[in-house]
Amino acid sequence: MDKKNIYCTLPVLASGVAQCNAGYVIHTLDTPVTADTDASGYCIFFNLITGAAYNTYDASYYATGSFYINIKAFSGYAYIWGNGASGGDDTYNQFATTTVDSNTYVAMLSSGTTVGSGLTYNGSGYSICNISSGVTTGDWLSDGTHGYLGMTFGDGTTTYYGWAEISISSNGSVTIYSVGYNDLAGASIVTGVPEPSESAALAGLLAGSAAAFGAIRRRRNKAIAA
Repeated sequence: MDKKNIYCTLPVLASGVAQCNAGYVIHTLDTPVTADTDASGYCIFFNLITGAAYNTYDASYYATGSFYINIKAFSGYAYIWGNGASGGDDTYNQFATTTVDSNTYVAMLSSGTTVGSGLTYNGSGYSICNISSGVTTGDWLSDGTHGYLGMTFGDGTTTYYGWAEISISSNGSVTIYSVGYNDLAGASIVTGVPEPSESAALAGLLAGSAAAFGAIRRRRNKAIAA
């Protein structure tokens, strides 16, 4: 089982009262899932909506919001790449990419990066990184450092943005720790799980706004009664 957190965005209305809208949905895995390199290849399937993650392959894993990472070992190097996995169609499920030495790779995003329309996205078959003799080619580090994959998914009419927190070891194994997305179509999301202090601040703001709104309503009701 994973730990699911829902964080509300709180835009301030013209009245000065904050409103809790649909926002971040984040799944933190109780047990991180790891896939290792092997001659026959391994993969990690994960779903941004449900928070499910597997290090096995099954066609039933294909669904809206699903992605997978392929890991293969060839002649002493690890080749790791990302694929959109919405029923096998990567037209709408895509990774944020970047260009390194004139080649396109899946981007390594840092915590606090905004995943939205400002990034470039591509579908299946783009390398996350290649590791040979301890040297990593691509945007990612292979020293266990946590980074974030940026992603977009949808059905051609609606678009959603999300991320996955992973790390890559020097032998090419990949571990996934958490995933998140914004359930408001077209809205961006910032990578990383909010710190407890941030969550508390949001909760405090919401509680304070609710109290203020209640006070305004009571004053209005008294005025009407008078």
